Amino acid sequence: MPLARALPVSLILLIAACAAPSGPPRLTLGPETCNTGAPPAVTGMNVGEVFAGAGQRMIIVPPGTNAPADHRPGRLVVFVDDKGWIQRAECR
Repeated sequence: MPLARALPVSLILLIAACAAPSGPPRLTLGPETCNTGAPPAVTGMNVGEVFAGAGQRMIIVPPGTNAPADHRPGRLVVFVDDKGWIQRAECR
């Protein structure tokens, strides 16, 4: 009978392993992010929640540093505070 009890438990564990992972929500930005003319609404999010997807260029600017002066269409510049919270974002 131990095998008869182990099978349902194994099945439950297998199903539980397939459940969606919990954690903070994530936002993946695609290449069209800055093509709308306005930066995405990421102000107030933690920089760890925002990801640049394929084709999206993103620069993170820590406090006390300057953003690059060159203009590259479609590039998202994200300004963060010393704890990684996004203060503002610009497409430039």
